[in-house]
Amino acid sequence: MMHFLSARRYQSLMVVGLLVTTLLSQAIAWAQDAPQPAAPPVLHVVVNSNQDGPIQADDGLTLREAIELTNGTLSLAALSPVERAQVVALDTAELGSRIEFDLPAEQTQIQVMTPLPAIASPNLTLDGSTQPGYNPNQSATAEIEIPIPVVELTPAADAEVFRGLSIVASGVTVRGLSLYGFTARHRATAITPPADIFIAHRLPPPDTTQQYPPAQGFSYYDENVAPEAVLIEHNWLGMPPTEAVPAIPSAFGVSVFNSQGTTVRRNYIVHHDGSGIITGARAEHLISSSATA
Repeated sequence: MMHFLSARRYQSLMVVGLLVTTLLSQAIAWAQDAPQPAAPPVLHVVVNSNQDGPIQADDGLTLREAIELTNGTLSLAALSPVERAQVVALDTAELGSRIEFDLPAEQTQIQVMTPLPAIASPNLTLDGSTQPGYNPNQSATAEIEIPIPVVELTPAADAEVFRGLSIVASGVTVRGLSLYGFTARHRATAITPPADIFIAHRLPPPDTTQQYPPAQGFSYYDENVAPEAVLIEHNWLGMPPTEAVPAIPSAFGVSVFNSQGTTVRRNYIVHHDGSGIITGARAEHLISSSATA
């Protein structure tokens, strides 16, 4: 049996449709006119504490604080005078911020309690080779010259941390670090991509209590905001500087989920449950020349 709309109901639907269209147009116009967030500051930050946890004003500047400072989500005013001494504002003509290391000799392992903030500062360089004791001329492999890192990044005991570093900005360089132990339990592996280093556009924080990504309101793959020209070099992924096999292996080494022109070169990538380098939605012009096993 066929159903026909009455003239009155048809007019009502037309009014509702017009109202929805008007509201959507106003929302789009508001979004276009809304003030854009300020560009992150250009800073030189020295990490001198291997601690992790809630940000607080104390005597040590942590990697978590350094990332938030360069992202522009943490102000210098929130730091102690001792911490502020570890931060220098660079000339705006500089290409990007730098995060370097000066950890005490016996405190070079950073045990991450929760996922670190994503690196969102364009052209930032995170350089583990600046740590005292790093020898650029001492290689542990015969196949390819990869110096032994000093600074290591791993989850804290009994902590489930999906990713070591997440990169959502273009021009980022990660150099001279050891990252291992970053994985997800089997219940979560299919929910959020785990990796030592994860490269993609901005994603919502991992949340295993609900469907991931959200069913509506989020584009899992946005080719217009894929990070470009990311460089991953001279890192050990999946293994500590001692060359011991980790008790808990990382899921993947480098996950190039969504990017253009990423280069993964001269890295030592071993002991992963999955691939050393894995691609996702988009990995155009990916260049890889690392030692893997």
